[in-house]
Amino acid sequence: MHFIDIANLTRKEKKIAKEIDDYRNFYNLIELVEYFEPVLLTEINNTKKTDKMSLIISEPGDINCWILGLSQNCIVKMKNLEEAVVTLMNKGDLYSAAILIRHHMELAGLICLALEVLRDGDNEKLQRFISKTFYGASYYNNPRLRESDDAFFRTETPTVSAMIRALDSFLKLNSENKLDENLCAHNYAFFSQFSHPSFDSSSFFVDSRKLEQGHTIQFRWKPNYGQTGVYSTLTALKQNLQIGLASYFIFTAYHFTHEKVYCNEDNIAISYEILTGKNPE
Repeated sequence: MHFIDIANLTRKEKKIAKEIDDYRNFYNLIELVEYFEPVLLTEINNTKKTDKMSLIISEPGDINCWILGLSQNCIVKMKNLEEAVVTLMNKGDLYSAAILIRHHMELAGLICLALEVLRDGDNEKLQRFISKTFYGASYYNNPRLRESDDAFFRTETPTVSAMIRALDSFLKLNSENKLDENLCAHNYAFFSQFSHPSFDSSSFFVDSRKLEQGHTIQFRWKPNYGQTGVYSTLTALKQNLQIGLASYFIFTAYHFTHEKVYCNEDNIAISYEILTGKNPE
């Protein structure tokens, strides 16, 4: 199903939905490739109270493997989340769709953050980040967690705040549009209303009116998202999809060898087109 086919969209909402569908066409350029993941050595430093575990990144192939694994893991999930979102929005379930879009932002943010660390050129920082994204931050920070029965329930990725910051940083560095420099942070805060058990999201399910020195409150089963709810949600998804796809193509453009680092110019051109709507000269 296409976003343009969502029922009862206004003309303004259909314009955004069409732009989302246009961005989603870039998925057709992505080939999911099989890759070999070698057994990697781990180093555990238990000389201090805060034990550390890290991978030993000794070959260029280790980095290439990480790039393929992280990028394909995120992009596959993003595409599937979008397919769930369009189905939910077609049924009028904006509440559930918004919760999924929040996760969509985190996946795109992880790609942006990984790209940021990769391009920073700090090998020690890169090795730490690869270790975290292989095992999760909890494993990296305290390997003893692996010995507990519930270890697999404690895995974490790098912090969400870092991912969302990376989205805004990528947009600032790579977009010609003069948008709010904290656009993604604001979008994430908006979607967090839906995901957290806060009173903010309760307003969608409440009728309230002032009465004397207080208010009468009546909950209802069917939510009311207001006149801008669908438009705001589609716009935020479009912005996130644009950044996520553009960063994916740049991130996967890099290939490491012992002699040099290669950059696939075709991927860079695709990213430029996603960000600007123009073909590179």
